[in-house]
Amino acid sequence: MQQVKNLSPIRANTAAPSVRLEPGGRFESTQVLSFKLDRNFLHPGVYQIQITLVDSKWNEEIKSNLITIRVVRPEGLNLQALEYIKRLGASSYFFSGVGFSSKEQERDVLEDFASRFGDSIYGPYAEFSLGELYFYEKDYKKAVQRLSKLAKMPEFALAHRAEKYLDKIKAESAK
Repeated sequence: MQQVKNLSPIRANTAAPSVRLEPGGRFESTQVLSFKLDRNFLHPGVYQIQITLVDSKWNEEIKSNLITIRVVRPEGLNLQALEYIKRLGASSYFFSGVGFSSKEQERDVLEDFASRFGDSIYGPYAEFSLGELYFYEKDYKKAVQRLSKLAKMPEFALAHRAEKYLDKIKAESAK
């Protein structure tokens, strides 16, 4: 058993909003593990992880059931994409936005990555990162281009977040 800390460099990705649940209530949150995975899951194989949630004062904690994940060795285009990421020296945080010298560099690298490896398993994450960048730059046309197809991919972990960005863009455009 090993405790993994700092699964995301962005605090909002590791903190759940304060929600009071009544008996039988439910709260769901999807968080993508995006930081230092290459250091925590070193080899292909089966791993079990457990999520621990704590209150803001660290007095109470609640643990999830064990979750089994399978890490596979990438092949073909997926392997080429991973090698590209590693050549940048950014494999621990590539999709987190940390480690780039500027937003322009991040955008350029992600654009290049998406054009080369858009069909890899990493492609949708590059598209999402680009959509998010364009959203915050208020380049809504490019954000919509990147996020629209992701919102329609129910198997994509961040589909609901892509949909929320699109809803915000619609609301902003209606003003």
